[in-house]
Amino acid sequence: MDLEKLKYFAIKLKEVREVKKRDNDQEFISYDYNKIEDSAISNLGDKLQAAVRIAHDNEMPNDFIYEQIDTVLDIILESETLEQLEERVLEIEPDVYNHELIGWIQGNRYHYLDEAKDLDPQDFSQLLNIAQYNHKQFIANTFLNELNNIEIN
Repeated sequence: MDLEKLKYFAIKLKEVREVKKRDNDQEFISYDYNKIEDSAISNLGDKLQAAVRIAHDNEMPNDFIYEQIDTVLDIILESETLEQLEERVLEIEPDVYNHELIGWIQGNRYHYLDEAKDLDPQDFSQLLNIAQYNHKQFIANTFLNELNNIEIN
């Protein structure tokens, strides 16, 4: 992976990051890809949007995944080496509260539970923790790989 390239793309996305409010005052993250300009990379906004969509893994756009992508962008920008980036990604933790984990799993993510069962968790709470951790790792690694695969002209 090319850390400098990842940092460049992270900056581009952070520049067009918007925090909006729904009618119920709940905040959510959005990116205005149309504002991304780059003379060296044609259609960069489209390419970054594609990376975000692929990280959604066929899920409809949702707050959980956008929040994870935003976390990954922060990790990229704060990392000084690829090793540090990889370590920080592995340190992404699942939510602490069971009600948040249950809310997360209701997003039709049951296949992560099936995968987590193979690790023989001690209880349901640990099962949810493992499942969400695996999902967050999938999002982070898929997004990083997609960013890294963007070709610079």
